[in-house]
Amino acid sequence: MKWIIALLLSTVFLIAAPKGRTKDITLSWPATNAIIYKIYSSTNLINWQLLSTTSNVTKVSYPVQNVRSMFFQIKADLKIFYTNLNVTLAWDIGDNSPDEVAGYFLYSGYFTTNYYLKTNVGNVTAAKLYKLSNSTTYHFAASAYDYFNIEGLLCPEIIWVSPPPTVTISNVPMPLAITLK
Repeated sequence: MKWIIALLLSTVFLIAAPKGRTKDITLSWPATNAIIYKIYSSTNLINWQLLSTTSNVTKVSYPVQNVRSMFFQIKADLKIFYTNLNVTLAWDIGDNSPDEVAGYFLYSGYFTTNYYLKTNVGNVTAAKLYKLSNSTTYHFAASAYDYFNIEGLLCPEIIWVSPPPTVTISNVPMPLAITLK
């Protein structure tokens, strides 16, 4: 009897393992910034059992014997690191004619309508802000000015909360490969 293997997203499906013989199955997956990998198995895709957990290994082997069908799945708890955050703000020209607008001011601050920075971004409708702090609430607004340097009203404020320095995402399915020995 032959081994039949199919890859179903992040699940490896093994059908008809030879009776009376033990085979080693090696599961491997790409290395990531995972905190921990969890290896699961199932014989029916409904009841999954945790076989083991590992932190720095991306390859494990298990002996398999007398199995009609078996499924394997790897899930990871990933840690995402946010540093030097950048954000792009964009706006439209509103009711103004493009010929009337000489440029835009971008306002930034930590509190509603209390802006600590006013930046002339020129005659563009998007601006990128660099190296923003983690876990911080930012308030942004923009205004247009004409060729006489007369500034219009502020647009409605945009509030953006930057993510914390690290975020953990649990149970992310991992691509999986199988090797038989």
